[in-house]
Amino acid sequence: MTRSVLAVLCALIAWLTIGPQISSFLDRFFTIPYANLPLGGPYALDASQFIVGSRRWILPKDLNLALDAQRRVTLSRAGRAFTFGPLKNCASDSAGACYEFAPDPDDQISFLKCRSWLSWPTPFQFSILGAPRASWHRHSYNRLLWKKRSGATIAFVWPDEQAYYPGHGWADGNLEIAPLIEITP
Repeated sequence: MTRSVLAVLCALIAWLTIGPQISSFLDRFFTIPYANLPLGGPYALDASQFIVGSRRWILPKDLNLALDAQRRVTLSRAGRAFTFGPLKNCASDSAGACYEFAPDPDDQISFLKCRSWLSWPTPFQFSILGAPRASWHRHSYNRLLWKKRSGATIAFVWPDEQAYYPGHGWADGNLEIAPLIEITP
C-alpha cells in the first residue's frame, strides 16, 4: 500500500514539474486541430511581422524579405526561398518596407489553430492583485501552410499557451514567440 501511495505521489510531483515538457514532446507527434483561422486579405510581410487581415504574427529576425525580378514578394532563409505572390502595395517606415501581396489563384492556404492533447495543472500559480487564477495550462499552435502548384511550400508554426479559468474556459496566452519555419522547394 505504501509503495502505491509513494508511486502516485512521485508521479504527481513529476507531472507538476515536467508536465509542460512532456506535453511539448508529445505535441511533435499528436495535436488536436480545433479552429480554422480566417484567411481574408490583405496579406503583407515586413521585417518583423506576417499580416493576415487584421491579425499580426511575429517573425524571426533571420529572414530575408525581397521582391524578385517579376515584382513578387519572396521570403528566404538559410538558402531556401519561397515566393508568395505579386506585389499589390509597398509602404515604408522607420522599421523598413512592408509588402502587401496577393496569393496566386491556385495557391492552397490553410491556417489552423491546434492544441495539445495533454494539459497540466498549475496549483501553485497565484495573482498578487486577486485576478482569476488559471488552474490548468496547455500548449496551442497557430499553423499556416502555404502550398504552390509547383509543390513549393512554406509552413509557419507559432507556439502559444492557453490557460483554463474555472467558470470561463480556455483562454489564449498570446505569447510573442517567433515561429518555426520550414521552406520546401
